[in-house]
Amino acid sequence: MKKNVLNIDITRPTQQLFVMRGIPSSGKSTMAKSIVLNGVIHSTDDLIEATGDYKGFFAKMNESGDFKDLSRMHSKNLSNAIKSMKDGISPIIIDNTCLRVIEMSDYIKAALELGYSDDNIQIVDIDSGLSAEELAKRNTNGVPLDKIKQMMQTKKSVGIITLEMVVKYINRKGS
Repeated sequence: MKKNVLNIDITRPTQQLFVMRGIPSSGKSTMAKSIVLNGVIHSTDDLIEATGDYKGFFAKMNESGDFKDLSRMHSKNLSNAIKSMKDGISPIIIDNTCLRVIEMSDYIKAALELGYSDDNIQIVDIDSGLSAEELAKRNTNGVPLDKIKQMMQTKKSVGIITLEMVVKYINRKGS
């Protein structure tokens, strides 16, 4: 049997995982909707919006300095995505910012451990070419301009993320 990059038997050769990567309002969700077909989109923002008070959710955290609720939402998004993987849904699209390897590694690790082919895991880097000011105006989630500038700098300093980079991180983290 053929094996993936984690040396695990490929038992889900047709299931696909797309991990969106980009600044808020850069077009990640629009792209995700265009490729989802009969699959599912998993978005931490959607989980937060389902609480009924997206801006209040972040305002409360920023005021208190306690980001445990955000961490819980990310964990819930990951567990929902893993359930979809186990249920055989394809494609699965992770619609989060994912600027750094660590932010996407758990999704990719889960897919590989469940027997996905590394050929069916794609990191989709969205770069709208818009300025921080334009992105701040476009975004409906109230992400402030200074935070968008900070995210743009992070994305620039990290550069393009490849599956090989994520696998190296997973292997290092696992040792």
